[in-house]
Amino acid sequence: MAILKKLRLNKKYLIKVDKDYFLNNIVIDPEFEGIIKEIKDNKIICYSNKRYDVPEVVYINRYQFINNKILSRHLIGIITFILILIVLFFSNNFIREIEFENENYYSQAVYDEVVNHLVKKGPFYVLNDNITNISQELRNKFPEFAWIGLTRYSSKIVIDIEKQDVPIKQPEDLSVTGNLVASKDAVITDIIVNRGIVLVMKNQSVKKGEILVSGNLKYHNDPNNKTNLVKSKGIIIGNTITLEKINVPINSSSLEYSGRLISKNYVELFGSLIGKNSKTFETYKTEKKEIFNLFNFFKITNLTYYELVEVINEYDEFTASEYAKTLIKKDLEQNRVSSLERIESINIVDVTKEDGYYIVSMIVKRYQNIGVFIQH
Repeated sequence: MAILKKLRLNKKYLIKVDKDYFLNNIVIDPEFEGIIKEIKDNKIICYSNKRYDVPEVVYINRYQFINNKILSRHLIGIITFILILIVLFFSNNFIREIEFENENYYSQAVYDEVVNHLVKKGPFYVLNDNITNISQELRNKFPEFAWIGLTRYSSKIVIDIEKQDVPIKQPEDLSVTGNLVASKDAVITDIIVNRGIVLVMKNQSVKKGEILVSGNLKYHNDPNNKTNLVKSKGIIIGNTITLEKINVPINSSSLEYSGRLISKNYVELFGSLIGKNSKTFETYKTEKKEIFNLFNFFKITNLTYYELVEVINEYDEFTASEYAKTLIKKDLEQNRVSSLERIESINIVDVTKEDGYYIVSMIVKRYQNIGVFIQH
């Protein structure tokens, strides 16, 4: 590269001249500045800052010299460097990986929805929309989750899911006795009993109100026994078919995450934040994380403010039907007691418009816990 630099910045010409002529005419020229490159066969090849218009001087194309002597020598390295730049460019603009922030909240449905937004271009994949719009679409489609957001790190997309707050379970009162009875007509598919006498079996059809698990430990010997009684406990999964009707307002408003946030670190002394900024968003949700703690005396705390904005939803028959389906799914997630519970299918049978609402009628097939406790 030193030769190339001198040729480009200092010397304008590469000349080939007889040795005698060079010594007797060129070297003694006070304006001559040059570097001898090669002496061969009584000829001198050198770089020169000056053009000599005499027959004894042969001029060589300097660009051809650069190509033949320098570029060709490093051709493989140059091509490799260009390929590396191309690969780096593509790796930052195309998607190669999708993962969840918390694998415990993995959702195949959410994953598939993100994949549906990928468009293949050659051997690579790109998003068909920006991250903010896709995140908002996911939040609208999966309201059973408290929050869904996408973050892009170069060629990787990270899906962040927050589930709805789960009520704190109260201590179980074992002094109360009773049975588990069927909350709906169903076909039993799974039986998991912790306490009580099982009165049903798999693939058995049961009616609403039928006893599934008895709290009478001597039930088979004495169904009317009143002494050996316990509080029945267990999970009875049944395949149910129900007709559900959900009213969806034609126009409604809700608070949604806008995607904007403010995150700052604060010093906390004796439980009080120092220098806390009161200027956040008009409506927001706060997330607090402890970064450093010195004996609960000195702490460094991170506060993240997520902006909430009012979103006006205007439904038509199709979007009202889709929203009604998400409410069914949301109900399952909020009341889930077993991983065996799932929705098999949701079929819309009718949508009517009445008094500012769409009334969506659906036939829902699902596997759900049908055992409810009834006290003796």
